[in-house]
Amino acid sequence: MFEVEARRGALTIRVAEGVISRARVLRRERIRNLLRQDRIEDIRVVERFIARQQGTGLISAQLNSRVLAIACDALVNGLLIDIMAGLDKEEAKKIWIAAVTQLTHMDEKEKKAFRKNGTVPVRK
Repeated sequence: MFEVEARRGALTIRVAEGVISRARVLRRERIRNLLRQDRIEDIRVVERFIARQQGTGLISAQLNSRVLAIACDALVNGLLIDIMAGLDKEEAKKIWIAAVTQLTHMDEKEKKAFRKNGTVPVRK
């Protein structure tokens, strides 16, 4: 909840935490945009890595590399917040490894197909 107020050429915005200046609003927006761009690029890097691993047969080609990259991003951000809230770092590491292992698991049929043909058939 907020309201905009203009007085003597200055713009102020009232929000739940009080009044903030236009400059502060613009700064917050710039920071938000930088964080958004950084997240998008991080996801692209992870997505490309996953696609390369799919090509080697380490990750199932049946998985959507973009969805998996976004899931990894969400998981790591959630674990970082949990660590700040008191989760033991070693426990977070175990959770990360278990989750990624389960998310990227290939069943025996996929592994055999990859070993035989060098590719995994993609489900449609």
